[in-house]
Parts: sequence; C-alpha cells; structure tokens
Amino acid sequence: MRRADIHADQSTFASILNASANLALISLGKQLHAHVIIARFESNIYCGSALLDMYAKCGSFKDSAAIFGSMPERNGISWNAMISAYAKDGDAEATFRSFEEMANPGFRPDHISFLSVLTACSHNERVDEALRYFDTMTQTHGLVPRKEHYASLVDVLCRRGRFAEAEDWMDRMPFEPDVVLGFELMQDPQESGVCKKGGL
Repeated sequence: MRRADIHADQSTFASILNASANLALISLGKQLHAHVIIARFESNIYCGSALLDMYAKCGSFKDSAAIFGSMPERNGISWNAMISAYAKDGDAEATFRSFEEMANPGFRPDHISFLSVLTACSHNERVDEALRYFDTMTQTHGLVPRKEHYASLVDVLCRRGRFAEAEDWMDRMPFEPDVVLGFELMQDPQESGVCKKGGL
C-alpha cells in the first residue's frame, strides 16, 4: 500500500489490527500502532477499539487498559473489548467493575458482554456472581442465553463441585448438550451415567 502511495484510512487500520489480533502478533501490532499514531487516528473510536482488542489478544493487558483510558469516546465495541480483556486476564473484579460502568454512559450489555462476565466467573470459581449475572441477562435485559453462556455456567458449577446443579442447568437448556458440556460433568467420579448428557 505504501509503495503504491495508497494512504490507509481508519477502517483500513482497524481491519489490519483485527487481523494481527487474531494472529496474536504483538510485534506487528505495535508497528501498526505506531502508524496509527503517525496518521493521527489513535483517537478514532474504531482504531482505538481495534488497538485495545489487539493488545488484549496478545496478552498485553496493561496496554489494553491504557488504550481504553485514553479513548476520548467509547462505544459498545470498545466496552466489550475492555471487559473481555479483563476476563482473559483472570481479573474478576475489574471485569465486574467494567461491566457495571458500561451502563453509566447508557450502553446496554449484549451477549458478548455477558459471556465475558460469565467467563470471568468461571475462571475464578465465582458461582454466586455467575448465577446472578445469568439471571440479570435473561430477566433484566431480556437476552436469550446461547450455548456458550450455559457452558460457562455449567463450568463454574462443576469447578465448585456442584454437579447436581450443573446437570439441572443442562436439563433446562433449549438445545442438546454437546460433548464439552458432558465432559464437565464427567469430572465428578461419584456421578454415574451423566456422560450420556453430553452425548458421549
């Protein structure tokens, strides 16, 4: 592009940053970040969100937080990217705090927001919070849980040894549990026959 004297715009930078994020190439991402700064696109909401997501997927969570803090404006994408970054980092408190702060500017959490929060609950074995957020998702926001939301809930219940509750939630799902969900329940050596729930 540069050799052909084609100047990248905000959308181009955002797309390339997303590609480098999916490849987890931090060196390429930092080079792109430098070009974003030179092009004076760092304050652009889409470039900022893409930078945030790129650093998070590369495991550089401090950089993600720094980008988020410097953004002059944010949208649902940038909020979800930050919430997801904290969840990936295993920081449950920061995940919860960002989730609650998201509502202050008037943004409504979506399926992605709740999946990040439930993931943080699962990784930190926060059962009560997981159940509360799952209930908030359905009762307060009217969102229909997807298989990945149920999977996170089943996972945190199994991590805490609450296998009967996990099996009960699998029975409530409006679709057939898959092998992954079945494997979660197999971790209880005292359960008999539960592997059939997952189609194993």
